[in-house]
Amino acid sequence: NVCAEDDIDYTQYIIDAGAVPYLKHLITHSASAVQKEACWTLSNIAAGTICQIQIIIDSGAIPSLVELAKSCDTDPEVKSEV
Repeated sequence: NVCAEDDIDYTQYIIDAGAVPYLKHLITHSASAVQKEACWTLSNIAAGTICQIQIIIDSGAIPSLVELAKSCDTDPEVKSEV
């Protein structure tokens, strides 16, 4: 996950590149590995600044993340990233 590099915080670069709407879309992907990576990246962004957290909220990703967390059909590895 590019946001989680040790030496440099790439979170703002990911946001500035416009990735958040795509990540929101990818959390509903049919492949659980894609869902997991998208959730992991969004969780790293949500662990950032207040402005970065607000971007996640404004993207509308929260309802989809909640649905993933609540669903019995969600892969446990995906749930661990939600």
